[in-house]
Amino acid sequence: MTGSQRGEMVHELNQGLQHSSGSFELVAASALFAGIGWAFEQLFFDTSPLLTIAGAMFGFAIGASSLVIQYTVRMKFEDADRAAKARQ
Repeated sequence: MTGSQRGEMVHELNQGLQHSSGSFELVAASALFAGIGWAFEQLFFDTSPLLTIAGAMFGFAIGASSLVIQYTVRMKFEDADRAAKARQ
């Protein structure tokens, strides 16, 4: 394997990991806020699953909005890159 082939393989691997990180963000945000909701229920309230469910839903919304923002920014860069290449 040559150095350029190895570099290309590493680049593709990094791109794949960047694209798959969205699912981890979505799950991590949901789990984090569900845990916070559960902790508040245990410490302060006696509302059994309500704050846990609300926390999970809020975490999901935060994770999804983060993914949408990242996608929008990435697409703007791609469009600008395509326009710059078309001008050349």
